[in-house]
Amino acid sequence: MDLLLRPAVASDLDVIARLVEAVQVELAPERGGAVWLVSEARAAPLRRSLHADIGATDVRVGVGGIDDVVLAVAVTRLRALHDGNRVAFVSELVVDPQARGVGLGVGLLDDAVVWARQMGAVGIESTALPGQRATKNFFEAAGMKARLLTVYASLVADEHAQDESASESVDVEE
Repeated sequence: MDLLLRPAVASDLDVIARLVEAVQVELAPERGGAVWLVSEARAAPLRRSLHADIGATDVRVGVGGIDDVVLAVAVTRLRALHDGNRVAFVSELVVDPQARGVGLGVGLLDDAVVWARQMGAVGIESTALPGQRATKNFFEAAGMKARLLTVYASLVADEHAQDESASESVDVEE
């Protein structure tokens, strides 16, 4: 079994779009997922924006897989900071559920870090939904830690919105 890690190419679009769509479906019912889906998640049409990212100079789209079969994607883009520096933001890091735990996510994050340094970024960041302990642990194992918590309260009185604003403690170590 050989791990594949490389920059994405246009012919990877179908599998990348499938992975991104699958993680959106997976995370939508999670706490905070419904609001994330309509605010921070990649908007449809996925293929169009992913295709643009593959060709962009300020975005790194990496793919990972096993024996030439793409099973993971990481999309990292540069963001300008107010002080003139840039930070790299990992907007998507998705590994097919059946391929998790073999090193594809770690390899793609390492690739994103190398690219970010080459591009002169002063840091790298990503997000995790509350309750996504495995995601939080993954990023912490890579040396990342929480720097900002976003809080939310629904102003719409429906059952779904009330679920979104349900309070639960968040374990944040500094």
